[in-house]
Amino acid sequence: MMPSGCNALDCGVYAGSLRHKCNCPESVIQDAILIDQGARPGVILYRNNRGIHKTERATDAHLLRLLALIDKGAIAEARALLIDIMGLPVRYVEFGLAKGASDIIGMARNSRGLAVLIAIEVKRVHGSRVSEDQRLFINLVQRAGGFAGVARSIADAAAIVEMALLS
Repeated sequence: MMPSGCNALDCGVYAGSLRHKCNCPESVIQDAILIDQGARPGVILYRNNRGIHKTERATDAHLLRLLALIDKGAIAEARALLIDIMGLPVRYVEFGLAKGASDIIGMARNSRGLAVLIAIEVKRVHGSRVSEDQRLFINLVQRAGGFAGVARSIADAAAIVEMALLS
């Protein structure tokens, strides 16, 4: 959600200005980059969402079995199943590429017709720092021959994509 008064067209995100009228959230800058740079011929970009999801103890199968037992009036069995469900561990499932992976991942067909990896870490103009894990990921991509960097505007992202296209 954009802060009050933020308009991606007016605030400098599209112009590449490093002096935005507002400090747009990363999601606004990220969307602008995906639209602008993703439209370039030979460039494919994807948003890389990363996080951790806490799973519930009971699965749908557990709950259906519990409801069936209650419907049959098998209260003692339902109570035993409920106790079993409560004893199940809560699990955490990670999603996304890897810890520190960039916000935008993609590829571009370079001047020799080869696909090269692109990784763009999107940050706000002010008050947003790159974490150590993000730095390590950017360095890993670069050492492997890909093109990676931090973008605070479309112009920053365009420079990364342009380097990949010209390689």
